[in-house]
Amino acid sequence: MAEKSKISPLATNAEKVKIVKAVPTDLNALVALEQLSFQASDYPLSRRQFSHFIHHGHVLFLTIKIQELIIGYALFLLRKNSTAAHLHSLALHPDYHGMGLGKHLMEIAILEIQNQKLQKIRLEVRVDNYAALNFYSKLGFKPIVRCVGFYADGADALKMEYNLTPKHREA
Repeated sequence: MAEKSKISPLATNAEKVKIVKAVPTDLNALVALEQLSFQASDYPLSRRQFSHFIHHGHVLFLTIKIQELIIGYALFLLRKNSTAAHLHSLALHPDYHGMGLGKHLMEIAILEIQNQKLQKIRLEVRVDNYAALNFYSKLGFKPIVRCVGFYADGADALKMEYNLTPKHREA
C-alpha cells in the first residue's frame, strides 16, 4: 500500500497559504503554538512577550496561516544601527512539518530583511536539535561559534549566520 503524502490539500493550494505580519488578534493562537512547540528549557515566549513584539517597532514578526489558522511564525529582532537581524524564535505546528512551509516562511522573511538593507541574519539553535540544524544549514546558515551552557537546562547552542550580501551568497 502506498504511503499517503504528508502534504495536506490545504498546503497545496497556494491561495490558502498566507504569510502576513502578526497582529494583536493573533495572540491566543501564538501562545498555543508556543506551548506546543517549546519546552520550558527552550525559553518559550509568554503572552506578554508576544504582545510586546507585535507592538514593537524594531521587529519583523511574520505568521504563516492556512485558511486564517496560524500554523507558524518567525520573529526577528531588528536593532537600530545594526547590520544584522536576529532570528529570535521560529515555530511551525508539528502537523505541518516536512511540507516546505517553514522553508517558505523563512524565504519570505529573508527577502523582507534583505529589503531593509541588512547584511546578516544570526540565530542560536540547540546543538542536539538535529532537525533544526539541518533546516538552517539547508537554508544557507553557517555555524560561527558554540555557546556553552546557553539554555536553562545547560545545553549548548550553536550560533549560526546567514550572509545577505551578494558576494557571500555565491560562496
